[in-house]
Amino acid sequence: MKTCTRCKKPYPDELFIGAKGGEVKLCMYCREKDGERKRQYYAANREKVRERKRRYYAANREKLSASQRQYRKANREKHSERKRQYRAANREKVRERKRRYYAANREKIIMSNQRNTEERRKHQANADMEALFPGMLAAQITSNPQ
Repeated sequence: MKTCTRCKKPYPDELFIGAKGGEVKLCMYCREKDGERKRQYYAANREKVRERKRRYYAANREKLSASQRQYRKANREKHSERKRQYRAANREKVRERKRRYYAANREKIIMSNQRNTEERRKHQANADMEALFPGMLAAQITSNPQ
């Protein structure tokens, strides 16, 4: 049991955040009061906090991206479900964002679609040939490497 210095009530150790530093210590505020303190600080210093976060992100972009990729990979289902819920709750917002993106990148999208169509047709032709002449296409590719 530990007593919060702000609300003066005793709480179990699990309700205190671990303090930063070398040794294992608990913060002097319970989770509720610590959250309240952080919200007040953010409200009073919004721009300062945002600028610090921008600088940190710029300096640690690769590390943060790798961490996010790892999290998404480990929590694929949870991440997909969250995205589905967002899209369902914000249909118009998502639709408008897609419209703006298409308007700004129309040529790029058309070229990408053409490349994908050509690749799909090529693969389909190879699959059709393989179905008609099993094993011949693989033998031809291995005998004529480019």
